[in-house]
Amino acid sequence: MIACTGHAITSGALLALTADNRIGTAGDFDISLNETAIGSPFPVFGVQLAKVRLNPTHLTQSFVQSRMYSPEEAVDVGCLDRAVAAGAVLDTAVEQARALLALPAETDTRNKLDIRQSAQFMEMQR
Repeated sequence: MIACTGHAITSGALLALTADNRIGTAGDFDISLNETAIGSPFPVFGVQLAKVRLNPTHLTQSFVQSRMYSPEEAVDVGCLDRAVAAGAVLDTAVEQARALLALPAETDTRNKLDIRQSAQFMEMQR
């Protein structure tokens, strides 16, 4: 769970991609994977996160072209799951975390691993 209370640029946006759920503050903030713009290649795990977490229709603009997004736009891109009012970010994140805790942990973990692995790799493990 990540509660993003402001800007998330470069490593901050990459960190957001690692979380199962990402709640951001709506408003005048920038969300961007701007590594290309600053001349920094992504680490391998960053490439993989982008491929599985970002909306494919926005992948080139967000990942390769370093486009800046508002938190509201970042929801459609896949950088955030929700953008809520500033005063509600932490409460929303805590509420959602509590709901997730109610899920059966073993099944949650198994399903999460299955959905995030490639089909080819999954077949090799079974």
